[in-house]
Amino acid sequence: MFKKYKQATCFAGLTPMIHQSGTAVEAKPRISKVGHSDIRKVLYMPAMVFSFGRYKEGAYASFVNRLTSNGKPRMVVIVALMRKILSIA
Repeated sequence: MFKKYKQATCFAGLTPMIHQSGTAVEAKPRISKVGHSDIRKVLYMPAMVFSFGRYKEGAYASFVNRLTSNGKPRMVVIVALMRKILSIA
């Protein structure tokens, strides 16, 4: 269906988007949420389990450890893992 993984992540709405409005130019980037929310709902629970669940020694452990050691918040790690799972699929 998609030729590149970036097309799939855009379709799901998992791409970062800069929010600027008026004087709030320094707002933090968030995910776009323009795509299908059902895909994000399906990917949320596996990302939770792989990031902070009982599978801390699995395939995504080094990715999660790198993000958490860099000081990323928990939700940023979960969304990054959702995007990685979708791009691998």
